[in-house]
Amino acid sequence: LNMATHSAFPARSTAAELKKRWVGREEQIDKMVSYLGPAAAAVPPIFVSGPASSGKTRLMRDLFKSFGLKHAYVNCVECATPRAVSETILDQLFDHVPSASNKYSSIAACPDLSQLVVLLSARSHLRPKYVPPTNPDQASSSEAPGTISAEAAEAWRKKEEEDKGWGPTEYIILDNAERLRGHAQLLPALLRLDELCKRNFCTVLVTNVVR
Repeated sequence: LNMATHSAFPARSTAAELKKRWVGREEQIDKMVSYLGPAAAAVPPIFVSGPASSGKTRLMRDLFKSFGLKHAYVNCVECATPRAVSETILDQLFDHVPSASNKYSSIAACPDLSQLVVLLSARSHLRPKYVPPTNPDQASSSEAPGTISAEAAEAWRKKEEEDKGWGPTEYIILDNAERLRGHAQLLPALLRLDELCKRNFCTVLVTNVVR
């Protein structure tokens, strides 16, 4: 594993637990933890490379989950178009799961990267709609598709208040990132997503191409 970039993230107990699960990868875990900053740090892109089947993907996913870092994971083999990449990022960052109740649709149509930038920059566009109940029975029933409860609407409002400014750092993990080389503008733009959106994003490239 070769990893290039930055800063300090104090969570020694979590790192120690990771090392117990990943014997022989202690050095890589220490490096990765050193690159991650505090909650609202500006973290530059991170490059993770190594041979196929060396555990890169599993280690990255375990690390981000263990530290509780908000992130989206994109497998660029399965998501090979700008639309698939963009909508996967949106769905995961906003905890949206395509299902039968929403007709297996994404949280928002995102045909290209420019739309992704718009939606990530102005998050209120993605807030589900709160519809006040018209009768007491409706208040206790599940919300109609595309709507949320009053409690959920308040939670969204508070989150938007907390996220004013550049907000906490969110990570986008692009696995098999070399598969995006055919899209000339996509990868460079994803690496500059923080500048484009004026929010704290860090893109993590995971690849089998050894530098």
